[in-house]
Amino acid sequence: ITIEPRKRYLEVNLRKFDYLPKDYDSIGGLILTESKLIITFKKNVKLIEPRDWASFDVNLTNITGFINGRVVRFDLRELYHIHRVYEGKRKRIQKLTKTKPKTAKRLMKKYSKRERNRAIDVMHKITATIARELASTKSGAILEELKSIKYRILKGSKGLNRKLSKWNCRTFQFMLEYKLSWLGLPVKYVNPANSSKTCPLCSGRLSAYEGRFMKCKCGFVGDRDVIAVLNIRMWGLGVAPKGDELPKEAMCPKADVHSSMRTSAEPQDQSLAIEKRSLVKANVKVIWTMSLFLPMTSHRYPPKSLETPNTNEEIEEISPTCRFVAPKDLA
Repeated sequence: ITIEPRKRYLEVNLRKFDYLPKDYDSIGGLILTESKLIITFKKNVKLIEPRDWASFDVNLTNITGFINGRVVRFDLRELYHIHRVYEGKRKRIQKLTKTKPKTAKRLMKKYSKRERNRAIDVMHKITATIARELASTKSGAILEELKSIKYRILKGSKGLNRKLSKWNCRTFQFMLEYKLSWLGLPVKYVNPANSSKTCPLCSGRLSAYEGRFMKCKCGFVGDRDVIAVLNIRMWGLGVAPKGDELPKEAMCPKADVHSSMRTSAEPQDQSLAIEKRSLVKANVKVIWTMSLFLPMTSHRYPPKSLETPNTNEEIEEISPTCRFVAPKDLA
């Protein structure tokens, strides 16, 4: 790196930094600041045709994903607690603005940067874990279209605005997208409207049942986050009508199992309808099996691999959060 032309140069040995990527094609621009060196790595990537697709629903205190036929939930309560702690610190610092403005400005900059770095560190660990898992199965990702979501919603009460400011949805999506693009895996975005209020079986409207559970008249009962990832996956694959396309009066009929698959919002194309039903039945089998034999795992701190977690990281087993009350033919 040229410090002074033909006189002074700075040489950096990149082999000493193990965390830098090894599979790059070339090095782009270099930015040298007072405290760090920013290096741009370039790689020519050709997107592959994925074998499967994974879907993700980003919430305030968890990230729910449907990966390789199973539901995985990453716990973000620790990250939410970090935001709450630094929010209290900022309130105390703001009280010094009138008496000690310079000190308040210095402390605000210090703790805001610390909060941001801790949040980015958590998101990097989670997205790296997911990227490794999707790369091992050659799966693409289907995400919610959440661009400018905070600017569209941050018009409510002060409490709602503060809560949404702790939501790291776009940070998660940005990191996961560029990591999957580096691996040659595609990413899709779908409109998430009514994703947790639409029945994945019959496309009817769901109603609140118990806690975070939603219930449909066709007999389906499930956790709202699990319902959302199932709908996002089907909408991304184009085998079900999207939530924003459903009429308000769309409700599940009270007929038998065969008529319960038919609604006014069902696709006109018969082949597309058959494909949707087969995919929904497959998802129902996954949910049913998970409820009986494969309890959902909650990752409080994301491990390096979903199959071989670190021993020093806490992973707790929680009760299944999705169950299906099915007619005999589907059970």
